[in-house]
Amino acid sequence: MPLPIAQDLDAAQVFTRLLSVFWNEAVTPHWNTVLGASLALYVAGRQLAERRPPGNVMAWGLLMLVSPVAGLLLFILFGVRKRHEMARLRLSVARVAGRVRATDAAGDFADDTTTAGNRVTLLADAGGTDTFLALRERIAKATESIHVLTYIFGSDATGRELVRLLAARAREGVKVRVLIDDLGSRDADAALFRELTDAGGEVARFMPVAPWHPRHSANLRNHRKLAVFDGTSAIVGGQNLAAEYTGPTPMNGRFRDFGALVEGPAVGAFARLFAADWCFATARSPETLRADLAVQPAPVGTSSIEVVGGGPDFVNDPIWDKLVTLAADCRRELIIVTPYIVPDEVLLRLIAAKARSGRRVRIITPRKSDHRFLDFARRHHLRILRDAGAKIFFHEGPMLHGKLFVVDGEVGVLGSANLDMRSLFVNFELATVVRDEAVVARMRALADELQAQSKPASRPRSRAMSLKERTLENLAHLAAPLL
Repeated sequence: MPLPIAQDLDAAQVFTRLLSVFWNEAVTPHWNTVLGASLALYVAGRQLAERRPPGNVMAWGLLMLVSPVAGLLLFILFGVRKRHEMARLRLSVARVAGRVRATDAAGDFADDTTTAGNRVTLLADAGGTDTFLALRERIAKATESIHVLTYIFGSDATGRELVRLLAARAREGVKVRVLIDDLGSRDADAALFRELTDAGGEVARFMPVAPWHPRHSANLRNHRKLAVFDGTSAIVGGQNLAAEYTGPTPMNGRFRDFGALVEGPAVGAFARLFAADWCFATARSPETLRADLAVQPAPVGTSSIEVVGGGPDFVNDPIWDKLVTLAADCRRELIIVTPYIVPDEVLLRLIAAKARSGRRVRIITPRKSDHRFLDFARRHHLRILRDAGAKIFFHEGPMLHGKLFVVDGEVGVLGSANLDMRSLFVNFELATVVRDEAVVARMRALADELQAQSKPASRPRSRAMSLKERTLENLAHLAAPLL
């Protein structure tokens, strides 16, 4: 229709009138579509800048087009996965360590994540007691500092006993710092830690879920498990500090998990990782941890260790990069132990290609995990791997929560990261890559033990899935990039 513009209007008025007509005629009637398309483009740009897998980009873009308001809310809560200020803080910690240790020519930077001369002791008893006993022993022996980082700190017998042990050392002058994830340790309130804080210990919560907190997040969770003692020894792995995972005595139904006691130069990298997380959570300068970062552990063993952190504090995705590299280099055998197996398409196809080309690929995973939705999501991936020739084993008994990635009997990886997209691309995670023939042999023996407690996955019967099963599997597969 003709535009109602009078001849005596100036240019600014004409532009305003044209804009008003365009808005009322073209935008307002299609507001939902315009908003959805705009948000889809914005989200796609953010996701591509963060190097998200194409499946993530498409899933978020589709959600924005279908429901812009709900999609925007979910993206704010769960969509952003990189925190550049944290990456800068981590590098700042490394620079402080370099200055106080003077480990390079300029005496200004140190980020030695791969070191030789380490000693590794696996903590993998079926009852889940050896990790607790190792913690108790190291807490008792520490003379300067104890740094503990965990996703879940239980408000149970295990958690209370650890608080008691830590408080006793704090009263004796040892610097005790405990960092817990706010969501994972939501049941661990101030009362649980009162004995420790009254004794002079410090407790901080990582990324509170509360939106009014300056360092909040509902999505970015610190899933790392790490304890560093005097900067010279560390306990790492997948076990949370709760009775469900570990304790001084065996417990029926306890999650099957494992970790390692590490001594030697690699502990310096663990100490820097804790320092960066602590400084972010407490808004303190890395300079406040100079004494801890100055420690240079002496060589004590024969293991070469690479400490690989992953998460929003890294520009790239180092744990994913490492697993892809190790899988690509596999010549004979690849063993994977994981509670959840929902990898991205690249890693999935790479593992399948290795199995198809004659490498012996063994995957050990729980028959039924503690996340039923992920059990549905994994079905598609397990079919692809099984059809490619990989051997799938379902672990019977208590929930298998441990993580192992063993290549050719030469390299072993353990840590906190599961083989799913949340661990590989979203969470703060920690992986310890070990190169030592004797240690890796023990990792392989552990996998053999777990396989002996498992049953091979049988090929599904020809019966058609029920509508409910098919719907749940399709929904879980569709949502996998967002999990």
